[in-house]
Amino acid sequence: MCCGYLDIAVCFYINAVSFVAGIISYLKMRSDELKAFEPPEAKLSLQGKRLFPDIFQEFKEGIKYIFTEPKIYTLIVFVAITSLFGFPYITFLPVYARDILKTGAAGLGILMGSAGAGAFTGAIGLALKEDFKRKGVLFAAAGITFPVALLLFSYSETPWFSSLMLFLVGWSAISQMATANSMLQITAPDRLRGRVMSAFTLMFLGMATVGNFIVGSIAQRIGTQNAVAAGAVLCLCGVVLLLWKKPEVLKIS
Repeated sequence: MCCGYLDIAVCFYINAVSFVAGIISYLKMRSDELKAFEPPEAKLSLQGKRLFPDIFQEFKEGIKYIFTEPKIYTLIVFVAITSLFGFPYITFLPVYARDILKTGAAGLGILMGSAGAGAFTGAIGLALKEDFKRKGVLFAAAGITFPVALLLFSYSETPWFSSLMLFLVGWSAISQMATANSMLQITAPDRLRGRVMSAFTLMFLGMATVGNFIVGSIAQRIGTQNAVAAGAVLCLCGVVLLLWKKPEVLKIS
C-alpha cells in the first residue's frame, strides 16, 4: 500500500524500522532467566567417552521418531501440504493486483495488508487464549478454512471480496501454523524436540519454495487463476484426506 503513495525506498526504510521491536525484545532477554536444557547423553564425559554427539545417528533417530509417531507425522505432513500447494498464492498477488483486479501498486498493498491483518488477528487471538483445550479442532478448522478461502479468492475479480478472502487466508494460515508449532512442542519429548521442530521448519519454509516452482509452471499453461485454484483444491483434498485417515489429530489438546 505504501508503494502506491510513497517512494519504494521509503517503504524499505519503514520495513527496516519494524524490526526494532523484535530487537528490543531480544535485548531484554537475560541469559540467567533462561534455563537451558541439556540432555544427559550430550554432557561431556571425563571417562574417555565421545565428547560430541553422532550427528547422523541423532538425525536417523529423529526421522524414525517422526515416522513412528502418528500425531507428529500427521502434523508435519499437514503443514507441508499447506505450504506446498497453498502458500505460493503470495507470489501471484502482483499479477492479481495488476491484471485481474486492476488496482495497481496500492491495490497490491491492500491485498497483502488484508492477509497480514488476518494473520495478526489470528496471532493475537491465540496469544489471548494462552493455553486452551481442543487445539486439534482449531488446527483442523483452520486447515480447511485456508484452502476454501483461497479457492474463493482465486476466481474473485472484486477487490473488496478478494481482500476479505485474503483476511481469512491470513487468519487460517497463522492459526494453523502456530497451533501446529504448539502441539508439536507439547507432544515431542525433550530430547527430540529440536529435531522435530527442525523438520517442521523445513516443511513450513522449504516446501513453499518448491510450491512456487510447481504452481508457477502450472500457471504458464492454464493461467494464474486456474493455477492458484488448483493449488487450493489440492491443499483441501490433502487436508481432508489426512483428517479422515488420522482423526486422532482432532483429539490433541
